[in-house]
Amino acid sequence: MTIEGNVKVTCDKIIKVNGDICGVAGDLADLTKFQNWYIDQSDDLDTDESTILVLTKHGELFTYESGVRMEVKEPFYAIGTGAAAAMGAMYAGKTPKEAVEIAKKIDVNTGGKVKTYKIKSPKVTNG
Repeated sequence: MTIEGNVKVTCDKIIKVNGDICGVAGDLADLTKFQNWYIDQSDDLDTDESTILVLTKHGELFTYESGVRMEVKEPFYAIGTGAAAAMGAMYAGKTPKEAVEIAKKIDVNTGGKVKTYKIKSPKVTNG
């Protein structure tokens, strides 16, 4: 769900790009800009109105804000206006899905159907 002006719009704010999972908090159009940039990284990244969260197929977690990439060192993370409520719920032992359901009860801008995605762990070889 996103809010355009004063209207709630149901949409997917999570996409897969090159096997990585990317989600946006903020302007939905920024996710499309990010997707195009993420594929070839030839232009400057302009997502000043949004935060993008990326979980790579290798299990790395990054945010992109104002075109700046930051590595997330926490065991889990949330973005958007409901992030504090979701993070608190996860620190209290809730699953990410449960945490977003809790955030939906607290934050007026958090809503919609909650979907979960998994990535396969990369194989580690010794040697």
